[in-house]
Amino acid sequence: MVTKDSRHPEIAYRWGDMMYDETKAILGGWGQEGEDWRPAKPGELGITGEQATWVRLTEWGVPHNSHWGQSIPQIADGNTYYFSVAAEQGAWNLEHELWKASTHAMKPYGIENKALPPLFLDLDMVQELSEPLALIRQHMDEWNAMFITGRKDIDGDWDEFVRGLKDIGLDKVLEMTTAAYQRQYR
Repeated sequence: MVTKDSRHPEIAYRWGDMMYDETKAILGGWGQEGEDWRPAKPGELGITGEQATWVRLTEWGVPHNSHWGQSIPQIADGNTYYFSVAAEQGAWNLEHELWKASTHAMKPYGIENKALPPLFLDLDMVQELSEPLALIRQHMDEWNAMFITGRKDIDGDWDEFVRGLKDIGLDKVLEMTTAAYQRQYR
């Protein structure tokens, strides 16, 4: 969003517009065609087994001066980067394994096309929620680390994890955000 306080609104607008331009996203994210990448040939497949769009010619993670990788601000979906790049078929590939796990093991339990829309909270609500939300995030980060490292068992210690969230004020956060959602969208 370009505000009225912008000293150079036309530059800010053009910068934002650039993020939606596929050609600039390719140049910034992949580099120069023929040097850093090339269009995929028929039969070159991506991690999903579908026809790939492009083939990486340079090794990922090696220092270079040709493009920004994925650190350039841009609009890109998973199809642009992950699913459309050619992958060596028959070889073990972490991206392919993650795609399979998310598509086959997790997607059936997901909710299609449902995401929490932005909630607009008044100043009093923001002040009341700021501390419990920060504490909830800290609690979740700490427990995620303990679950991942095995210091806590996700099955055996789950109730303790949830109890900690409730002690911090999860129920109040849910009550207030549910009220904000119903006020805005119901």
